[in-house]
This record gives sequence, structure tokens and C-alpha cells, in this order.
Amino acid sequence: MANESKKQGASYEARFTAEALARGFDVLEPVGDYLVYDRIVVNKSDDTFRVQVKGTSYAQPGKVSYKVLAATGRGGVPKVKLTADDADVLAVYVDPPDAWYLIPISKITSKSVALSPDDPKSVGKYEPWRDAWNVFA
Repeated sequence: MANESKKQGASYEARFTAEALARGFDVLEPVGDYLVYDRIVVNKSDDTFRVQVKGTSYAQPGKVSYKVLAATGRGGVPKVKLTADDADVLAVYVDPPDAWYLIPISKITSKSVALSPDDPKSVGKYEPWRDAWNVFA
């Protein structure tokens, strides 16, 4: 029986790869799952970016926002906020409404990230990073 969480994570990573390739970037996939980052994006100038890919389809009850953990840690160890030592960009897919957020790790201030793709009036601090594929340019 497949681990549903791992299966869903693989789905988000595949979506990210397809989207990045369609936008003209090269995408490398590290072997194994022991690294914090899931993909490496290479732009036309040969600059590389380590990308942690996350996704969610779970809206917070009573709110118009989705929350994603921007942290790392395994095996009973408390999770800690992602840092520039871990990755360069956090890529979050929200399904629905089929939205990508490409957030530089340096802009993340806590272990969780709240996103509001269903709220066109949202002024949340991560909203400027919605569909911000230019972070790889």
C-alpha cells in the first residue's frame, strides 16, 4: 500500500517540474529523498536554485487561507524553519485553485506560511510571490 502523503508529495513535485519546464527552465531531480530540497532549477544564465516543493488542498476551517509548513525535520526531531542553508525557494502549489507561490526562503519569517489564493483582495505578505516564476530569472 502506497504512503498517501508521499504519493501526494510526488504529485506536487511532478506538477512543479512540468510547469518549470513549460516556462523554459531546466529542472534537475536529486536522487533519494534525504535532502531538504526536491528540485534544482537552472535558468538560461546557468544560475541554479534549490527548490523545496510543497502543496496543499486543505483550506483552514472558517478562513479563506491555506497553511503550509515551511520547515524541515524528521524522526521525532522538532521541525525548524527552512533557512538559506536548506534551499533557495519554497514552491507551494494550492489545489484548488491551481495556484503556485514561489517564495524566496529569505522572505519566510516563520515555520508556517499562510496563503490566500481564493481572496482577490488579500494583502498577505506572501501574495506578491503568487506565480512569481521570475524568482528563477
